[in-house]
Amino acid sequence: MQIHISRGEDQSGPFTLEEVREQLAQGKLQPDDLACQEGGSEWIPLSELMNKLESSESTAPTSSTKRKFLIGIGVVLAVLALLAIAGLILDLLKEARRNERVLWEFKKGSYGIGAPSTIGADGTVYDVGGGKLYALDGKTGDIVWQFNRETAQRTAPAIDSKGILFIAGLSGNFFALESKNGKIKWEIKLNGHASSPAIGPNGTVFIGLDGNRVIALDGSDGSIKWEFRRGQKAIEFEGDIYGYRPSSPALGTDGSVYVGFGDKKQSGCYACRWKRWIGCCRINGQ
Repeated sequence: MQIHISRGEDQSGPFTLEEVREQLAQGKLQPDDLACQEGGSEWIPLSELMNKLESSESTAPTSSTKRKFLIGIGVVLAVLALLAIAGLILDLLKEARRNERVLWEFKKGSYGIGAPSTIGADGTVYDVGGGKLYALDGKTGDIVWQFNRETAQRTAPAIDSKGILFIAGLSGNFFALESKNGKIKWEIKLNGHASSPAIGPNGTVFIGLDGNRVIALDGSDGSIKWEFRRGQKAIEFEGDIYGYRPSSPALGTDGSVYVGFGDKKQSGCYACRWKRWIGCCRINGQ
């Protein structure tokens, strides 16, 4: 920065800012001398010009600090944005790897959640969803056929060695279906909420009912072979068993049937009732 000085008719300079300060201190220049910055056209008292220059010098560091602060914020935001993008890319890559394992997908209704699928000898997948039973091609996931009579929630079908499917319906209905086309072979009205069935080696179909009964049906025609009852029917709420599903029977190699039972007398509140279920009962299945 160069400064020109005028005193009367005499002009001097140009001087640097430091030189002007020194000469003011030595008395060679006076505050009321006129001064003009090089390249400017306005002559003002030297004291006024010095005040302006010193004021601009004092604000310059502040502006520089603000600029550095804003640049720092910009850098931090840019880094965070890059990290977010990198995280998104990693998530997409992980999802892509997971999808590589998915051969096909079948979307069903909410009913049937918790019921496992059943696989036929030919690879057909039988699955309950939205109150319906679907037969799906195991290789493609395409629907082979669907059974539109409402099926019970959270119950899975069972299939015997002859290719007959057994599935519990709503309102106590129980069905035997041809696994190839879903046509009804026979149906029976059961007085109670049925579980997923189990099939014995001789074709007998075992079903848990209402948390306190087991019934054995002839798989060929649905006739009742025998019924076993223990305790009282579990508590019902709005047409369904409250907080409890009928226990599905399990079969032993010696012909025994194992099934869990509930007892209305031992049903306290929802939180503690689970601890009070009678654990398991063994029945002679013959």
